[in-house]
Amino acid sequence: GKDDDDGGFDNEEVWTYFCDKNILALLVDIAKAKPPPSMISDAEQQQQDQEQQQQFGGVVWTPSVKVQVLETISTLLTNAKDDTSLYFLLSNNHVNELTSFFVPTSQWTDHALEEMMPHYIGFLKSLSLKLVQSPHLFQFFVSESGRANGDTSPQLVSEPLLLQSSSSAGDALLARFPLLHSSIQVLSSAFAKSDAFVHITALNIILNLCQIPLGHIRTVIGEAVVDQQILLSHLCQRLVR
Repeated sequence: GKDDDDGGFDNEEVWTYFCDKNILALLVDIAKAKPPPSMISDAEQQQQDQEQQQQFGGVVWTPSVKVQVLETISTLLTNAKDDTSLYFLLSNNHVNELTSFFVPTSQWTDHALEEMMPHYIGFLKSLSLKLVQSPHLFQFFVSESGRANGDTSPQLVSEPLLLQSSSSAGDALLARFPLLHSSIQVLSSAFAKSDAFVHITALNIILNLCQIPLGHIRTVIGEAVVDQQILLSHLCQRLVR
């Protein structure tokens, strides 16, 4: 909703309901939801898949639903001006998980990328602007979780519209600074090579993050050796063309 004169949300009852029912966690879970494996290896895996299907129907696997989640949370972050609202939205690692679910981009079909990428890069941009404006929020942008989505099972193909190939995203450790990591992943992706807007936006996000004059942020960026190597390799490839 829109902001009121005090910098908060204009409908206090709706916001209270949103917080009490933990709707943010539900939205993030919907964004992260992927089709269950097409092949069941054992009875336990089958039971887990059945539970997931009961929680989320096939509609949440479509790009349009994930786009709506990204837009909704981006709007909430943009409209949240007071510290209390921001702290709630950024706490419990939910935003970091949402930032991380999209990469690597190779897990998505071309159709899904075309629909989701503009909204995803817009979501990353809104986060970066929020951090540039309020560097003291950096504590919320550092990953608290050991796993990207709490699931260690492999993700196999069973929904052509959404998934491109099997992905280890579910097994990967969440990057310490997911916003930086995801921006570099997008920048160096095959999609960004053919989309100047996405490439420039991702590059601007990275530059803005690196220019924040806060020692702790620069320390974390300096420790992201693998991300730096990917970024350097990508920029070198662009220069030699």
